[in-house]
Amino acid sequence: EEEEEEEEEEEEEEEEEEEEEEEEEEEEEEEQEKEKKRMCMQYFVAKKKFQQARKPYDVRDVIKQYSQGHLSLMVCIKELQRRLDQSIGKPSLFIPIPEKSKDRGSNTIGARLNQVEDKVTQLDQRLVIITDMLHQLLSLHQGGPSCNSRPQVVASDEGDSINPQLFLPSNSLPTYEQLTVPQMGPDEGS
Repeated sequence: EEEEEEEEEEEEEEEEEEEEEEEEEEEEEEEQEKEKKRMCMQYFVAKKKFQQARKPYDVRDVIKQYSQGHLSLMVCIKELQRRLDQSIGKPSLFIPIPEKSKDRGSNTIGARLNQVEDKVTQLDQRLVIITDMLHQLLSLHQGGPSCNSRPQVVASDEGDSINPQLFLPSNSLPTYEQLTVPQMGPDEGS
């Protein structure tokens, strides 16, 4: 009996081992099936993406993208033009009326900058003349070299300029006190 029991136990153990081996084989087969399915899915997804990439573009999509790009470019150009006009002024401010009818080829950024520089130079010259006149008035008021004579304007090829002998050097501006005319009392001068 013991031998029979041992044989039965051995048979049971063998059966269990066989079952375990079968289960392991089944699990391996299931994993292999899953792997095969995953590989197939990856293949089909890649194939679909490849076909979509090879498909020619729809003309409407191309035109739509081009239009959007063109619109954004035009917006950028308008913004740059607005900023340029704000910085150095509109072209109509720099072109005299007779020249507007002429060729507009000189209406470039460089030409506009040159015109701005010319205007600044003219303003600088006017400021120098005004400063010189103030110096002359100050020297006349303080009893300078020519109290009784009027300021002399000397004509030159650069335009009208003041005789430089009648005023202080132009690199020294008068102070506020020097420019202020003292109040005369009723007893003083006529």
